[in-house]
Amino acid sequence: MSQVGASTSGIDLRDRSPGLGWVAVGLAVGAAVLGARLIAPLVPVQVDLYIVQPALWLAPAALALWLFGGDRRGALWPDGLALTALSIGLIQVTLSVAAGFALGFGRSPFPHDPLSLVKNAWYVGALLIGREVARWYLVTALRRHGELIAFGATTVLLTLATIPLHALSQLGQSDTAFDFAGRVLLPAAAGSLLATYLALSGGPLASAAYLGVLGAFEWFAPVLPDLPWMMTALIGVIVPIGGLVVIQPADEDGTEEESGLSLFWVGAVAAILVIFWFNTGVFGVRPVLVQGISMEPKFHTGDVVIVRPVDPEDLKVGDIIQFRDGNHDVLHRIIEIRQEVAGLVFITQGDNNDAPDSPVPAENVRGRLALHIPKAGLPGIYLKRLVTAVVR
Repeated sequence: MSQVGASTSGIDLRDRSPGLGWVAVGLAVGAAVLGARLIAPLVPVQVDLYIVQPALWLAPAALALWLFGGDRRGALWPDGLALTALSIGLIQVTLSVAAGFALGFGRSPFPHDPLSLVKNAWYVGALLIGREVARWYLVTALRRHGELIAFGATTVLLTLATIPLHALSQLGQSDTAFDFAGRVLLPAAAGSLLATYLALSGGPLASAAYLGVLGAFEWFAPVLPDLPWMMTALIGVIVPIGGLVVIQPADEDGTEEESGLSLFWVGAVAAILVIFWFNTGVFGVRPVLVQGISMEPKFHTGDVVIVRPVDPEDLKVGDIIQFRDGNHDVLHRIIEIRQEVAGLVFITQGDNNDAPDSPVPAENVRGRLALHIPKAGLPGIYLKRLVTAVVR
């Protein structure tokens, strides 16, 4: 393969793609996502799963093929990366199974009678074909505008297209935002990033080979690994990013454009791994998204604060701490410390509240404020509002 994005048949997709075709295909992908959400409540479940959603997702694929035109065979079925992509998918499944033997398995939520297997194969296959042909067209058509634009826009769009809209609302909830990012969003983004590279380098067959293995395992295995979210996230991030590192240098020809692409992969690997490990607390600190007005004017909704674990004996009046209150984490200031028979108890109060909270036992303290980053969490809150508006 002499150049990323050029098929082995010699057809340069960037020259054959119409200038605004990517807009039409992108809108078709968005229509498939929103259409599935809007139509689902109006039709029976079987009709939605096996007629409506496959039709909605095959539409972008048909549009992409029509816009591309000409001899599509060489671009859609190039030699090269499909077998490698299949191998990466099998490695990811194998690691998940190995972790399952160590941590346990659970029953699959999907039926496995013969008729259900056939219907689910149609559902999974139609969505896979629709998404990957659309991905291939988008990344190749957008590449004329720059590598980062092509990979970034395509990866983000197809990542969001694979995550249910109602699930995205968790990004704006302080109790679940970072857990959701590590458990669902980052693995989905890492897998989408690898699939986008595979689609550009080896056509939709390559990206479908990788994602098809994962989808087949999820839908057709009678038992599935029952893993903690941290292990699921670790496997779901490390394997696709590792796959990128392994296969990407093989396509480099030393040009300035390819060197820039290498820097992109290095940056992507570093960012995803840092965010993942930062979220798990391996660095000794954790991010907290501020919502509400109880700590104004010190903190405002959309700020992110970093808390560090602390020995309760080291806390003093005036410190801002995070503590567990029932099912919620709270970030308030200590106004009094009491030494009781059962141990230390902290009296806290929000700076903007009129009354103190219930007493906080020392064992409920999760950490003390270490860093304040104003407005860093606003994108997540805005996304939650957008998703909530669409879902309603």
